[in-house]
Amino acid sequence: MSAALFYDKDALLNDVGTAREAFSRYIHRVVEKYHPAVVANGTGACLYLAYHATYFLHMIVGVRAIMQAGTMSWPFADFTQPDDGGPTHLTYQWNGPEEGQIHAPIPSNCTPLPEVHVWTALPEHKTIIDLSTGSFPIAAQKLGFTWKGPMPPPFMWSDPKTQSRFPGTKYEARIGAIRSVVKLPEFNWSFQEKPAGCLRNPFIHLVTS
Repeated sequence: MSAALFYDKDALLNDVGTAREAFSRYIHRVVEKYHPAVVANGTGACLYLAYHATYFLHMIVGVRAIMQAGTMSWPFADFTQPDDGGPTHLTYQWNGPEEGQIHAPIPSNCTPLPEVHVWTALPEHKTIIDLSTGSFPIAAQKLGFTWKGPMPPPFMWSDPKTQSRFPGTKYEARIGAIRSVVKLPEFNWSFQEKPAGCLRNPFIHLVTS
């Protein structure tokens, strides 16, 4: 199956061939090209992956995509073993007020954010897309945890057909978190107000985003 399907709407929505894998790889390459400091830091990439995924899906693929932010929890314990009383999930917990409180370490040239996780949603398709899941074991290790359960996939594309593949995960969007994210000056958010599919050439993305 051709990797060109990464910008084909039907292929992405219907999980045809390797379209979703190719889409994830493409967005990762974009983030590596335009945000190398974030990649080198090893944390905070979820924001940049979600921004570029949302932009590309909305403007080029032609499906209404929105940014979501809030609390995320993913199991890392081995639940086949006796409970040792320790932590069981990698969690980014949104506890900020409406505007958020800054307490998360970030690269020096980026705008600080509260503890938060960011992902892409396709509301009409009841879909959540998180392209940062492959980095979760490293994030857990930095926090002093050992990933003992099933390894997370390189990315998550959870829709009504695939959501059973991600048991024990929680994504909870919060309006205060979303408002904190969309105020960031690093990004141009005006595309969210434009009709889906305004741009059809996928390579425009590398120039305009």
